[in-house]
Amino acid sequence: MLYVDDKLVIDNGGLHVPMTVAGKVQLAGGIHTIRVPYFQGLKYHVGLVLKIAGPGEELRVFSTEEFKPPADPETWAFPGK
Repeated sequence: MLYVDDKLVIDNGGLHVPMTVAGKVQLAGGIHTIRVPYFQGLKYHVGLVLKIAGPGEELRVFSTEEFKPPADPETWAFPGK
């Protein structure tokens, strides 16, 4: 499952063969919370791969390195502001 700001965006829970499930969420500039609770089923199946993309971008594997908040969020500038 994928929650963004406590809203369920993707529900791929339960025991099943590995499958791809997609979801979309539109975000305003700022800091958002994500939560990805998951259950690793049979040891022979891949557990979890989370991919993301912005508007007009290709999907890429999510990396927390890209999304660390700034030391001082008050100084974080957003495009168009």
